[in-house]
Amino acid sequence: MAELNGSGRCPALCSAAVTTPPNELSKPHDGRSGPQGQVDAHHTGRAPSLARLLSLAHLRHRQAQNAITVLGIAVGIMVLIAALSLTNGFTRSLIDATLRASPHLSLTSFTPRPRDTELEAALSSNPAVLAFSPFLADKGLITRPASLGRSAGVDFATLFGVTAQEARVLQLSGSETRALADLKPGQIMLGSALSQSVGAYGSEQIRLLNSQQRRVTLTLAGQFHTGNYLIDSAYAFTSLETSRPATSRATRSGCAIRVRRFRWARKWFAAAATAPCPGRTSTAP
Repeated sequence: MAELNGSGRCPALCSAAVTTPPNELSKPHDGRSGPQGQVDAHHTGRAPSLARLLSLAHLRHRQAQNAITVLGIAVGIMVLIAALSLTNGFTRSLIDATLRASPHLSLTSFTPRPRDTELEAALSSNPAVLAFSPFLADKGLITRPASLGRSAGVDFATLFGVTAQEARVLQLSGSETRALADLKPGQIMLGSALSQSVGAYGSEQIRLLNSQQRRVTLTLAGQFHTGNYLIDSAYAFTSLETSRPATSRATRSGCAIRVRRFRWARKWFAAAATAPCPGRTSTAP
């Protein structure tokens, strides 16, 4: 045990205090060793953070759980991408099927009227118009007479009297487009579902009762298929010459238009909806 001198101090401590250079006492810690150095390193950000330490600890000691978590996230993303792809594909398919048997624009009059030659001349000179066709539209009851071993078939339909230009307005398949362009007076073309409902195939005779209670007998010229059941089960096409004698008053008359770009049809529709035009209305799909 160190002895105390007369002043009550230890000679060893006094000598240590005397021999310690003043610059060593005032020298700051360098942060590389000692408890004070560790605190300085923490404040300077050199030591790893708590979040990183916890993350590394979980990754090292819970490898199976981490693998299952990553696999679950990957499967969830795959399912989401597949669902979005199916939805986008179905939407595109529905639009394409609808546009196969529907024009981009349909200009119709509120009251029955003859063909608008002035409108047709304006459409012919417009470079944005790819094709157009005047039409007469009506509702009718289609009947296939009973034959040996088969009962009669009956169904309602929307009947369009069109010209050969309608084949360019619509986007049917090659054989269906040729059949529509070659429609002759006294012939009719049915949607695939409508033809199946009536039970008419080949070149059978079809009887039509229109909304004016007039009857006409037509020959089946073919069927068309768009993929949209609402169109395939309700639409029928005849020549414009066939529709005129069959109706004393056209329930609708108008012009079907296909433009070069579909987005132009929406611009035209917006302009036609705001422009004053007595006796005429426009519709777009």
